[in-house]
Amino acid sequence: MPQPPEPTDLVHLTTVHDVLDSRIFYREALSAHKAGIRTVVVGPTKAPGLSCHSGIPIVSLRQRNHRLLRRLLAPIEAFKTVRSINPKIVHFHDPEILPVALLLKLLGHKMVWDIHEYYSRVQTAHMRLGVLRTVKRLLLSALVEKLPCAIFDRSVFPTQALRAAICDKSDAIACVNLLPVGEFPNVEGRSDKEFDVIFMGSMSPFRAEPFLHLVDILCQRRPGFKVALLGVPTKTQSWMQANAPHPRTLAAITFIPRVPHSEVSGVLRKARIGFNYHPMDERFKVAIPMKVYEYMICGIAVVCTRFPELAEQLDPSEMVLVEGDDQATYANVILELLNNAERREQISRAGQAAVVSRLNWERREAPKLIKMYRDLLA
Repeated sequence: MPQPPEPTDLVHLTTVHDVLDSRIFYREALSAHKAGIRTVVVGPTKAPGLSCHSGIPIVSLRQRNHRLLRRLLAPIEAFKTVRSINPKIVHFHDPEILPVALLLKLLGHKMVWDIHEYYSRVQTAHMRLGVLRTVKRLLLSALVEKLPCAIFDRSVFPTQALRAAICDKSDAIACVNLLPVGEFPNVEGRSDKEFDVIFMGSMSPFRAEPFLHLVDILCQRRPGFKVALLGVPTKTQSWMQANAPHPRTLAAITFIPRVPHSEVSGVLRKARIGFNYHPMDERFKVAIPMKVYEYMICGIAVVCTRFPELAEQLDPSEMVLVEGDDQATYANVILELLNNAERREQISRAGQAAVVSRLNWERREAPKLIKMYRDLLA
């Protein structure tokens, strides 16, 4: 097993995500490594014997399937591992690490807290009792978001909007999960389209219900309409199969299992339109869906809910953003694009060019992260 570099400048630490997580490894750790910062990634992995990837040493933590045991034991193992490596900077990614992160700071490590989501809103979104929800939200806001931002050396956010909502420190940064264009070296589209629309990623029944309604509208208005769902969880698939409004709705849907990251672009390019929908409640107003950039680089037109920060990034010629939750409105937009190949092609090319030229990780986000690391190492 390759030993971590001596001395190590930076450890990326997670007890929840896989060590090859797209943000942690392929964006943040790999950028640091390429900039000459001696980097190690510590965390769980499903790849037996993985000790190095892309030149970065990997130190595996034990996989624990029981959530309570993981929350109790994984931070202790993580603490011991980090101390054995003794890096100057620890960039950590999970709330359950917060207690040992505080101890690591007291022991002299520079600590960077990467706040992946709006925890106080996400983890209370489906609570029904208003008083309990308010209390839990206040506790999470104080103990997971605001207090750690004040205590630790730096905070990193996935959007500017989330940074503004949580932390007013001037040295906190937002590193948006823009696409590393090197992951998609072949940006050519393909003419043999199998699907009218594709949706990629997780989908809960909460979002599946309006999606089924949308598909049913499109089936009624466009005979032969076809939609692909890539990587939607099996539980959600079962829910959709049991709750589809009409047999034609299910007949229009092709469920595609998750595929290796290297194969994603090939699947996406089989569709005419990439789609994303979120009900615009508070937790989503500070988010940007990563999948839209993958749609764009693959040269397919994108129809997406209007996220405020996404709208600030884009020109109207590069993506179709839709206000509100009315599925009939989404259907009208999708049908207009399906019936207008010229406009669809214009949006496809403009969106792809936007990612290649400016909306990519290497050009826009990595420099901010590297500057932060160099400031902490100085």
